[in-house]
Amino acid sequence: MSEDFTPPPRRPAPDELRQRIATDLLSARNRSSRRGRVLAPVAAALVLVAGVGGVLGTGRLNGQHELVPVDQPSPTPTISTTTPSTTPTPKPSPSAPSSVQPETLPRQAMSAAQKRRDTKSCLEVEGDNPPPRQGQLRTRYAVEQPLIANSSSPDQRVLFLEDDLGQYECVDGVQSGWHALSSSDSGATAGVAGSEVPNTGGGSSASCDVAEKSRVDSSVLLQVDEQRVDVVRVTLYSNRSAVRIVDLPVDGPTLYVGTRLSGAAARLPMSFRVELHDDQGRVLPVQPYGASGTKPAKKLTFTLYSCADQEEDQEEDQPKPLTRPRSDRAGVAACLKMVEENGEQGLDVDQAKAEVTISTPTEWGTVLSDGTHHLGCSLYPTREISASAPTSSSITTSRKLFSWATNPIVPEGESLWAAGYLPGATTITYTLPDGTTAAAKISPDGYWMVKAQTPTSFAREDNLSSWEPVRVAVTRNGRTTSYAVPWTLESMCHQISHGC
Repeated sequence: MSEDFTPPPRRPAPDELRQRIATDLLSARNRSSRRGRVLAPVAAALVLVAGVGGVLGTGRLNGQHELVPVDQPSPTPTISTTTPSTTPTPKPSPSAPSSVQPETLPRQAMSAAQKRRDTKSCLEVEGDNPPPRQGQLRTRYAVEQPLIANSSSPDQRVLFLEDDLGQYECVDGVQSGWHALSSSDSGATAGVAGSEVPNTGGGSSASCDVAEKSRVDSSVLLQVDEQRVDVVRVTLYSNRSAVRIVDLPVDGPTLYVGTRLSGAAARLPMSFRVELHDDQGRVLPVQPYGASGTKPAKKLTFTLYSCADQEEDQEEDQPKPLTRPRSDRAGVAACLKMVEENGEQGLDVDQAKAEVTISTPTEWGTVLSDGTHHLGCSLYPTREISASAPTSSSITTSRKLFSWATNPIVPEGESLWAAGYLPGATTITYTLPDGTTAAAKISPDGYWMVKAQTPTSFAREDNLSSWEPVRVAVTRNGRTTSYAVPWTLESMCHQISHGC
């Protein structure tokens, strides 16, 4: 495979926008602070935690790993926990893969006082379900370092703590992540020079409320063999171009990589690549985190969740206005397709037909039956199907038989519908808490369907218990019976094609 990684473009950026980002990236290198590197001793694998600070949207880091053959190794090297010198001997920098030149990121160990303060505040988590604690608390990483960013980034205090149950990530004294220890976490393959530490969901986060303050954060933690790895190189990409290259000298067995893209860059498709280099500039194999048997890779590449991605997700999650079926035949075909798509096994779609249909300018729905099972389908003004039920002449009536589906109408209002099979029924009438009444349409064989809608709401979900029940009057075989059906999730979620 090619040595150079070129992530596929997702959204070409205008030239002027790309130029603004390049300017920001160049200014970020002119940092005046250059401190000695002292890393705290670390000994065990830690956690990949998503993002830093308040975030509005999260997405997984999509890892892409270039696989390389790894020679059969000698025994797994022992990772030393000796505190390194504050002035490591300069070594040759590996060659850069593009015209962008590498820069070194300054870092320094947190002081003992800082660690005590941040440990205390990190564990003071508000809420009803703080992470469980068990055993002695151990410090695994305590370093002050800036983010790899496209603009000036202040130093952050990054602290990782671990006990017998889990691992904590703390940034500037605030807990930003917790990862439960698990025996199922895959370890590094013997012979690799480093490994991506096990993580739990997430990976990058986007805060996109205000365009000029938009930012995308990500982080990854590596465990490395400091006897073999001289530098961890992080390359930041915008579309196909490397826009910043940062070398992180290795002076301890654990290394944290944090990135931040802000402003215009937060909207572009961005990624970063991680490589382990020895003192001769050679790329060493690294172990990606994954299922057992995941092969070593030559480099780890992570695609970031951008503000543009977040906006796309939000648009997809927004309910879309529906259109009424062009004809009853088209509506029945659409309902049968929904049955197949939802894997509803009770109804034989090849034998099913419409038994009763409500078809008006403002509503469309039908009851499908194959003779042994039936279900209800609504296509307008909301789109759902119910679970199938047996078609039996000896059916016993109860209030559960008259449960309904309540769903919002786009752009406003609410829909209620119910359907079933009740041979001998001549009238079925629903009376809703707001006084709305709706009479069911009933076929000669006893299939029935009722639909109602309101421009506001039949009930508020946060106050269901105070609402009057839906009253259903049923006339069957000359006898009228009334049922009071309360507003509950069970009674008002009579659908299987989506949640409630």
